[in-house]
Amino acid sequence: MTEPEDVCNYFLAFGCAPANFAKNNTVDPLKDGKSLPTKSEVNSLFGDKARCISQFTKTSGYMSVLPYYGSPLYYELDIDTNGQYKTSSRQVGRIVAVSTGYDKYDYGYGEQAVCLYTDDHYATFSEYNNYGGFMPRFNAERHTVDAVWSLPNTL
Repeated sequence: MTEPEDVCNYFLAFGCAPANFAKNNTVDPLKDGKSLPTKSEVNSLFGDKARCISQFTKTSGYMSVLPYYGSPLYYELDIDTNGQYKTSSRQVGRIVAVSTGYDKYDYGYGEQAVCLYTDDHYATFSEYNNYGGFMPRFNAERHTVDAVWSLPNTL
């Protein structure tokens, strides 16, 4: 799986990375309890469809613009935006999956994961709407659009 929508759907459904993703740093076993393969293993199996996943917990940088709660555990799943991706040269596209979700008290989200997409290396994000598309972009680390994150209106 390499398309942003497919990667988001897979992560939200199964709580883990698709099989073509290798750990880029220390990544705890995800929801399925299995450890992730190495870059060389994934490269040998998937070739140019191999991707990386990284795990983080921080409250600075672009994470400070999101309404997370608690100590956010999130994953960055690499996305190829220009056909030049290699696991050794990760480029700028990412799905950021916040595994603990957004703040349920102030924004009405539950504890389910939330996925965001950036194709400009954290300058802006689009939240995945779980219906096969992304919401409008909002500002992140470098503030390049005139929008900030806000809770989408739902029916």
